[in-house]
Amino acid sequence: MTRLFLSLYLLLLGGSFLYWTASDAMLAHRHQAFADQYTTRLARGPLLTTSRFLAQRAPETWPAIMASLSADYGETMVLKRWPELHLPDEDWDHLHEEDIFILDDIFERPGQVALHLVHGTDYILCYGPMPEPAARERLDLGLQLGWIAILTAVMLIWVFALYRKLKALENASLAFGRGNFSARVKIADRGYLGRLGATFDHMATRLEDLLQTQRELIQAVSHELRTPLSRLAFSRHFLATAEQPAQRQELLDDMQRDIGGLESLVDELLQYAHLDLITQTTRPERIDFLPWLESLVAPHRHGHDRHLDFSCREPQTVPHLEILPELLEKALNNLITNALRHANHEVAISVTATRDRVSVHVDDDGPGIPVDQRARVFEPFVRLDASRNAAKGGVGLGAALARRIARRHGGDVTIAESPIGGARFTLELPTAAVLSDHQAEGTNT
Repeated sequence: MTRLFLSLYLLLLGGSFLYWTASDAMLAHRHQAFADQYTTRLARGPLLTTSRFLAQRAPETWPAIMASLSADYGETMVLKRWPELHLPDEDWDHLHEEDIFILDDIFERPGQVALHLVHGTDYILCYGPMPEPAARERLDLGLQLGWIAILTAVMLIWVFALYRKLKALENASLAFGRGNFSARVKIADRGYLGRLGATFDHMATRLEDLLQTQRELIQAVSHELRTPLSRLAFSRHFLATAEQPAQRQELLDDMQRDIGGLESLVDELLQYAHLDLITQTTRPERIDFLPWLESLVAPHRHGHDRHLDFSCREPQTVPHLEILPELLEKALNNLITNALRHANHEVAISVTATRDRVSVHVDDDGPGIPVDQRARVFEPFVRLDASRNAAKGGVGLGAALARRIARRHGGDVTIAESPIGGARFTLELPTAAVLSDHQAEGTNT
């Protein structure tokens, strides 16, 4: 509120100062000349007539004559000796050079005074102070009306711009309330309302993300949980009728696998659902990226028959990064686990870096992913029907979760053909510390 008031107050104050300064500068000289002409025309007749009349009389009679003329002129015309006026010497020169000489505010009352030097003496006839001409009053009135018009125009422009922004905010709020969760304000302004609109857009994006996550979780619960629960129900039914110990043990083993699958699914669902909460409550850490990545890769070298290779091109160019280690570890673990799951013999992990980006490439020598299917890999709960299917394990959240985490860091995950024959997943991260900004802005997934 204070910022809004000050901006309007300074706008009006600055506009008033500029207007009156400019108008005074443009009109002062013109008005002075006009006022001098106006006063000269009014005073010339009375001054010259009185001066000729006095010239025909003795100087010692002039005070009495001026006293008798006061009934006609009142205080408008007076006779003064030069020393009484206390004027500078250059004005005395002007009085000798000009019949009528105009000065401003030489008496107690403000206004212009016309002066005439009685020939051959130091007596000066003073006519005035003269009232402001009506044209000046009209001019002042015109300036005031002009200022009011300019002020009104400025206020209309300012209010209209404010109205448009408030209307955009109102329309977006109404649309959002009616269920249009893609509604955004999009105010291109860095001022108070611009920040308010950006806050609304951020809130709308976060809510849209949360609602999308909720829909995906509902889809997962209705689809992904149905199959193992059905198998558990069938196994329980057959377990009640099984007579052979071997048959009962086989059914128990199947049930245990289904329970393990359900636990894994629930864990994946919770991690996917809680990603937004983690990014809001966890502070980023600045880490030396290469040693951190090497320690992350090390546990994946055991427990399988694939060869895992880790390399870094130009390691001296890999800077420290500001990340959420827990989340980024989850993203890279998902990519490495997927590669090990689908590789025939080999998985290669490599790091490249430029001035503004760091890229982690995870390659496998498996069957690869067709170009037309690569976008679907990042859809939650999608498992391709070819060699990368449910039989390989997983619930279809690994790549989707990795991409969401990368985007929370201002990066991304992409798919390409691997140099060793299979699929290449590349996780890119910015080298600048932009994580906090992206957390504040949110990212559509």
